[in-house]
Amino acid sequence: MEASTDSYQEVSLDESIHIVDGEVHAAHVMLYARVDKILFGRHDIKYAILMQVRFDGTLEFPGGIVDKGETPEDAVNREMCEELGCSRDSCVILRTDHVISHVSCKTQFCLHFYAKQISLATLEQMERSAIVCSHYGSEVMGVVRCPLHTLPSGRGFPDFLHHQFTGISKTQLLCGVERRGLLTAAEIQAALKASVAHGESVYKDMTREEALKMPDHVIHASHVVLYTPLAGKLFGKYDLNNYTVMIQMRFDGTLGFPGGMVNKGETPEMAVNREMHEELGCSVDKFAVTSHDHLFSKISSNPHRNKTWCFHSYAKEISMETLQQVEKSSLFGNDYGLEVLGVMRCPLYTLPNGWGFPAFLNHRFIADSKEQLLYAIRERKLLSQIELQAAVEKSKQVTMFVSVQDADI
Repeated sequence: MEASTDSYQEVSLDESIHIVDGEVHAAHVMLYARVDKILFGRHDIKYAILMQVRFDGTLEFPGGIVDKGETPEDAVNREMCEELGCSRDSCVILRTDHVISHVSCKTQFCLHFYAKQISLATLEQMERSAIVCSHYGSEVMGVVRCPLHTLPSGRGFPDFLHHQFTGISKTQLLCGVERRGLLTAAEIQAALKASVAHGESVYKDMTREEALKMPDHVIHASHVVLYTPLAGKLFGKYDLNNYTVMIQMRFDGTLGFPGGMVNKGETPEMAVNREMHEELGCSVDKFAVTSHDHLFSKISSNPHRNKTWCFHSYAKEISMETLQQVEKSSLFGNDYGLEVLGVMRCPLYTLPNGWGFPAFLNHRFIADSKEQLLYAIRERKLLSQIELQAAVEKSKQVTMFVSVQDADI
């Protein structure tokens, strides 16, 4: 498997550890567990692979810089404890877990990658400890699972591969999946070549009242943008811009907001509150969505599908205490590991290198979820119009693959 950027070349572990002059070493690990669950009663989930959302808005694996005097294994074990909040004896990465190393003369980085199969119970405990460790909400903005299934619609693993990855994390993911036999080379190539263009939808704005008068064949769905005030600075020097937004990793490999279908006899508000309870695993009495939280309604038609949808979007401010409770409870929700593969915080700051919110906007969103995010930020004044527009423009300059050196602060 070739590296995703021409500047990186594969080397053996023995060769790499003797590369010292001017090189910075980093080590990361792919933790994975077998999952004996069936999605929607039809699709084998196969495995759960643990990945993180970084402070700069990108996806990568647990790990970090190899400190002086450490081996790559020492470093990745230390970083797991710091980032996942797990004990050193719960999972130990050994030399035999090594998958691949890459070196780049251009960036002067030597990257070591490991893969370790653990039990699902251990992986779940890591997810739960990660969201309460000291790095969460600063260096780590979320812990998610990578879906390995490909749905009949073409979504799933193919869509996940279109997210914004740090450095060569995407290449490391593909190497780990193939070399540990989680997918065959043919299955990986099929996912890489799978069409992820699902047809352009045409949206028409309307009021909530107009939307509720649509004919019976129209399918209604409602979702909510939950946002939280912040205080402090990232790394003690970067303004957090006062807010963060919670978003989910979906079963189909895309990002979306809590919510779902409006059942017969429900209002959009009733539906989104029910869905929050199911997806987030907690009572929503303290932050129930009402009609006053309504942002917009849109009717959507897609020439490639014989369905007409009406999407209702809401935005609700919740406290940091409530957000933390929701993050914890979501890991125990009935939908977790099936329809929901993780929750994360969207960074609204832009770092000096242009990463952060701009990079996050390059992830793969479902339907109009990206528009919901931008609309909520603008209407609730989470960013100024100038800041928002600057981030959107900056996102167009952020490439899918970036050197680790460029991504780090």
